[in-house]
Amino acid sequence: MGQTSEGATGPEGPSAAMPGPGPRAITWSGFGREMGLILLVGGAVWLLFAFLIHPAIGWPKLAPVPARTMVIVGLIWWLMRQRGESFRDLGLRRPNKLWLAGVLGFAFLFANLLIFGPLFAELRDALGVAPSDQSFFDPLYGNLPLYLMWLTLAWAAGGFAEEIFFRGYLLNRVAALLGGQRLGWTVAVLAQGALFGLGHAYAGFGGVITIGLSAVLSGVYYLVAGRNLWPLIFLHGAWDSLGLTLLYLKGVPDF
Repeated sequence: MGQTSEGATGPEGPSAAMPGPGPRAITWSGFGREMGLILLVGGAVWLLFAFLIHPAIGWPKLAPVPARTMVIVGLIWWLMRQRGESFRDLGLRRPNKLWLAGVLGFAFLFANLLIFGPLFAELRDALGVAPSDQSFFDPLYGNLPLYLMWLTLAWAAGGFAEEIFFRGYLLNRVAALLGGQRLGWTVAVLAQGALFGLGHAYAGFGGVITIGLSAVLSGVYYLVAGRNLWPLIFLHGAWDSLGLTLLYLKGVPDF
């Protein structure tokens, strides 16, 4: 996976930036077994938090469950080992050009802040959909320990684990399942974005739409970055950190 060639299109070279040789082939039955196990384990973790842990600490059932994604990533690591793969095959590897990976990370962040974030909000408003429900984070205002806790989770579960699962594992698996050609990569980018949006149901329908669109965009960024995850990890962690910081200062963002 992630076969590269010389060039400067992205941190890993032009051959990796667009559909082509890369993800290992996988059968429908093999993918079904992996996803079945992931859904079973992820569902069990969600049920544990929704019906036992969240009520015990006074959180709503649909509150975020960062532990679920981290457990799933641990499971993915094990599944990949069975196939002789590693996270490096998904893009968790040192970029050929560190400076270029850094530039891309900042470019993606500013593109989201200045262009796509406002654009998706306008699209949501044009459809008459309510903004993301961020009421769950109301206790974050002025609460430094809670802010630091969520900031840590933003990088560990959001920036790291979610990028490995959605942009790394899921996107590559779906593309491989569909032949690894342009159509396969297109469907994979859309599929992981839709599932990512649905995974944020706690933010309401408006949040599902805008977060899903942002995830589709991140899938495109992943290809532009030569299927290297580090610019996406930076983007995700920095984006969530900005949102949490605004919530902590009571400047509630409308993304």
